[in-house]
Amino acid sequence: MSAMKHRGLWIGLVALVLVGVVAGGWWLMQPEAPAPKGPGGPIAEPATQQPATAAAVPYIWHSKTKLAETELKLPQTLAAEPELHARLFTQGVHELKGFAEAAAEARAEEGDTANGMPPLSKTMTWTAAADTSKLLSLKRETFEYSGGAHPLTTLDSLLWDKALKKPLQPQALLRKGADTGKLDTALCQAVTDAKKARLGKDFSPAGDDWVCPKWTETAVALAPSSTPGKAGGVTFLFSPSAVGAYAEGPYLITLPQSAFRWAISPAYLDEFAGAPPKVGDVTPKP
Repeated sequence: MSAMKHRGLWIGLVALVLVGVVAGGWWLMQPEAPAPKGPGGPIAEPATQQPATAAAVPYIWHSKTKLAETELKLPQTLAAEPELHARLFTQGVHELKGFAEAAAEARAEEGDTANGMPPLSKTMTWTAAADTSKLLSLKRETFEYSGGAHPLTTLDSLLWDKALKKPLQPQALLRKGADTGKLDTALCQAVTDAKKARLGKDFSPAGDDWVCPKWTETAVALAPSSTPGKAGGVTFLFSPSAVGAYAEGPYLITLPQSAFRWAISPAYLDEFAGAPPKVGDVTPKP
């Protein structure tokens, strides 16, 4: 009798399991229930918030109104440096929006006298100068028209330490105690030679209408090299009117690393090798 009782319990358990399997299979085959609806349609499930990354930041930002036109351009090289990418994009857009707001205020103050005048404009273009294992060097050209006699072009640079994730000042490339006076002399001579070649008989020596620049007070970018992955020297960027009359235009002066290797900091000495494609005045021809 006991055996019969246990057998009945076993048959009952098997039946319950079979019923559950069949019911579960029927439920899985049914169409998905529609999402609950609100006044504007189905209510979507809340999406998982993903942190913003620099990869989502575009390389070009542009804005145009009847009063002002602004644009920011970043190089694709920054894909490997998302922190710097986001930093330059955020700072650039902030600066350009400020320019547009100031342009609107200026035009409003001018009133009817502004009719027929072209919109004010500002363009900031970053380009890669050189890229080594430790350093990324960028150049920036800013073109700005604020309603004056002529637009203004400004050259600047940024040197980025990839490991430290921070910008470096030009003097960071120099060893402690380096004779900067000797470096300044070499730079002054290079600028003098460039001005003589460009101006001919109209050349005037330093002290007349220009002064010799200082190495550590000038925008400097790394120069590409004949050795891959290295810097062949440095290029000094002088905006129009920095070392002469505005009409002379900008000057880009490149010195080979062999001319100042003795002054390079041990922390960055391995980043320099080979030679740049050209030395002296490397200003692009208009």
